[in-house]
Amino acid sequence: MVYLLEYDTVGMIQDRQTERKRGRELLRFGLDRQYGLRAVVRQESGEKPYLEGVSGIYFNISHTKGLVACGIEEQEIGIDVEWIRPYDRRLMRRICTEEEIAYIEDGNRVGEQIKNERFFRLWTLKESYLKATGQGLAVPMKEISFIMEENNREQISSNLPGWTFRQFRYAGRYLVSLCRRCKETAEGTNQQRKSMDGHVEIGGNETMTYEEIFEKVKKLFEQADVSEVKEHLAYQFNIVGEGEGAFYAEIQDGKLDIQPYEYYDRDAVFICKAEVLFGMISGEIDPIKAFTVGKLKVDGSIDKALKLKDFVKKK
Repeated sequence: MVYLLEYDTVGMIQDRQTERKRGRELLRFGLDRQYGLRAVVRQESGEKPYLEGVSGIYFNISHTKGLVACGIEEQEIGIDVEWIRPYDRRLMRRICTEEEIAYIEDGNRVGEQIKNERFFRLWTLKESYLKATGQGLAVPMKEISFIMEENNREQISSNLPGWTFRQFRYAGRYLVSLCRRCKETAEGTNQQRKSMDGHVEIGGNETMTYEEIFEKVKKLFEQADVSEVKEHLAYQFNIVGEGEGAFYAEIQDGKLDIQPYEYYDRDAVFICKAEVLFGMISGEIDPIKAFTVGKLKVDGSIDKALKLKDFVKKK
């Protein structure tokens, strides 16, 4: 699970202090929410931080100007965030392969804004892997290579067997990259891996992982018509039971953005099972009726929560 928190920048020293404080706050929040756990963070010299007396739970914290991120998983994990800005071409040639440089610059057929984003897509992916392994600068970044699919951002290929990567933009100006050790290579029995997968039964024999649930939620939401929604709305959807997870939906200027993380700045939180969420987004389940019969819980602004019903029906 990924947790994000924005903060107001003041100055370099104060910002570093804020980032450390907010990072630990996110970690405490995530551990309590996911596991009902409180733990002490320890770090040996030259080693990754770890939770004292806790096995099988991993975390990583990252920060950049105005944003702090924390990832918590049951496999080794690394997370990196950066705000998109002009990049140093000397740095690019030091850390990128020739193929990656060609991807960034594309024969100078793309504008500087696209080049900046492509550079930081690669930078954050490489950093997330180094943070997951704890190797840091011991591994030259050029030895870590990626093939990016511009038309399919969820398709990320690398020369790193045993690791998976996920990446998304946040608030239009940040890139967030997440690296996790594959479940097949993680220690544990088949039963342990099954519990890590977080499967949920949907209507009989079909099962879905958290990632599959998110993809379905995203596709269903893409059918919603928010073009006439002029105000800013921010919803969080918490899946309960097996396959639990959180999705964040933000509507601004008639556009809808769906991201697979939990975030503090929301108008309302919907808490329900996956099948109830699917039904509400597709228009097959009335949110008010689901709330009345106890299939749905809502925290936050009820007035803004009710507006979900208005635009999910517009197909």
